[in-house]
Amino acid sequence: MRERIPVTDGRWWERAACRGLGRDAGSVWHEPWHHPSKVVHEAIAMCRACPVLSECAAEQVGAPGLKAGHVWVTNHNGRQVRQTAKTCGWCRRVFYGISPKARCCSTSCRTKLGVLEAKGAKGVAALREAPR
Repeated sequence: MRERIPVTDGRWWERAACRGLGRDAGSVWHEPWHHPSKVVHEAIAMCRACPVLSECAAEQVGAPGLKAGHVWVTNHNGRQVRQTAKTCGWCRRVFYGISPKARCCSTSCRTKLGVLEAKGAKGVAALREAPR
């Protein structure tokens, strides 16, 4: 882990690990939900090792996206909320959601998981091992 260097001149972004990596619209920083989870996790790891993480976290307000090692979205009330990475109960892919009750990445996976749970523990093991 890199040493955290306080930057007090207001130009902390010049020392950021992500500087020069395409911060345009559509990039992983602005729209992480449109990128594969591997790319998002690599970007989050870069953020967490960044020497100016605390300065980034202090100033990152406004538009949704990947900021200071977290994925932020605007909720239905217009507030910025942090999404949490979760593992889908059916396909085991990583997905991001703000609902603590979310267990699946899609409606399709949620339906399949519901069928599994209705069949009981033996059905869960058998169907998870079956090819999809």
